[in-house]
Amino acid sequence: MEITPSLMSVVTEMGNFSSEHFSLETYQQNLQTKKLGKIVLFTEVTTTTMNLLDGLMFKLPEEMGLIAIAVRQTQGKGRGGNVWLSPIGCALSTLHITIPLHSNLGQRIPFIQHLVSLAVVESVRSLPGYEDIDLRVKWPNDIYYSDLMKLGGVLVTSTLIETTFHILIGKCLFSDFFLFS
Repeated sequence: MEITPSLMSVVTEMGNFSSEHFSLETYQQNLQTKKLGKIVLFTEVTTTTMNLLDGLMFKLPEEMGLIAIAVRQTQGKGRGGNVWLSPIGCALSTLHITIPLHSNLGQRIPFIQHLVSLAVVESVRSLPGYEDIDLRVKWPNDIYYSDLMKLGGVLVTSTLIETTFHILIGKCLFSDFFLFS
């Protein structure tokens, strides 16, 4: 079967999956959530992981915990319509979550971008050997090493359907971080 931008192969068993740049087995062994990120859409190359989930997220049950992961992006998305190439070695993903409009967080949707940016920084700092790294958030969504180098960013888009926000959380950490540190 030929794979095109509108047709991707779907792997339902780990034995049928192989990638030089991503280990589904390691991912699943380290995933500690009950729902988030349980269903993985993986591709070696895409325009952007946001595009993989856009539209699809409205057709799936909320409990699916959908995430898109790519090795490379050819049109990564940023704030203000910025677009960039994301080479091999970047950590690229977009996660779909739903939030009820009338919940505390649903009344504060703009904070999600800030919370996720802080979570990225704190998750890197929780890794052995990285506890004291000068990693920070440059508001509203950039991840920086000190004031010297941008290492990545977080982009959040939201769509309100009836009383539920459908949120796409895109994250990119550049490979320079791992080379630099």
